[in-house]
Amino acid sequence: MTFYIRVKEAVPQPVLIKDRCFLTYGAKVAHREQTLEVEKGATVGANYGVVNNGGSGKVAVQLWDTRSNKEVARKEYYLEGGEQRIEGFTFTANADMDLVYYALYWDGSKWVQADVYGSPGSKVDIIGYLREG
Repeated sequence: MTFYIRVKEAVPQPVLIKDRCFLTYGAKVAHREQTLEVEKGATVGANYGVVNNGGSGKVAVQLWDTRSNKEVARKEYYLEGGEQRIEGFTFTANADMDLVYYALYWDGSKWVQADVYGSPGSKVDIIGYLREG
């Protein structure tokens, strides 16, 4: 009789640091479910924090617009277990947006969602922009 043992490597477990996830435009700040009003073409900041509560590996933070169903920005890192990043991206707001942050990890063949923050999302409304519908 043979017994088999398979040692499974610990995968990364990125978790968004919720109080570090917010949008900025000049001195204005918007947190989850708040609306940030900007002019069309404005550069908006999307700040975030992420900590890896699992094994070492590739992780990513993605900003997703649920209104257009498109990625707005993304940063990828290699993080050790326990390591964290407090950073952000900027993007141009050319239409109203509903934004969600995702924390992802690479499982060796695909990106896997590990955490989400913002659903139903923070909103960016363009001043004077005519909404369709």
